[in-house]
Amino acid sequence: MATQTLTEGPVGFLGGTFDPLHLGHLRIALEVAQQLGIADMRLLPNYLPPHRQKPLLSAEKRLAVLSKALESCPELSLDLSEWQAVEQGEAQAGYTVDSLRRLRKQLGNRPLVFVVGDDAFAAIDSWKEYQVLPELCHLVVATRPGYCLPAGSVAAQWLEQYAPQPADTFSNRAAGTVQRCEVTALDISATQIRELLAAGKSVRYLVPESVLALLEEK
Repeated sequence: MATQTLTEGPVGFLGGTFDPLHLGHLRIALEVAQQLGIADMRLLPNYLPPHRQKPLLSAEKRLAVLSKALESCPELSLDLSEWQAVEQGEAQAGYTVDSLRRLRKQLGNRPLVFVVGDDAFAAIDSWKEYQVLPELCHLVVATRPGYCLPAGSVAAQWLEQYAPQPADTFSNRAAGTVQRCEVTALDISATQIRELLAAGKSVRYLVPESVLALLEEK
């Protein structure tokens, strides 16, 4: 997409199954927004992930947890465009490229920033139609300090090929760059939380306090 003057600021998206949401998700979204000056940062829940088993938590439960958590985090919001597309029969599986195409139609030429974790980005060439992603969005890779992508990988090549140039900013390009953003390394996983819940153990301090009752209810 050609360099151009854009009248509206960037919109950032952190996608995920959020099965369940935890503090690591929120911290990544918040730090990327603050570091890169993205005033509109949204969580984009995946209704039906194509590359993993069906989520353990129901769709209703995941959505309730997300909504409750964001009540106390005004810097972040919830985007249900993918959710609605599935419920309305417009989509069956939550492939990122399909979600980005829907978002691009909604946003026009407004900069679209998609945040992805370093582990997922390392396997970007396994994603559906991955080659077109830079045409649809800016990719921001949330990395841990000191993390290195596999040498010779498509992911490593993209960081060089699509690195922002001095004149590139989210205010003059709607898409087309790939860059790293180092974030605080919180060693929390949704798998860990699901295992604790299944064993009847507390997940306090791993998830927002406001959602504890929702997650621990029988």
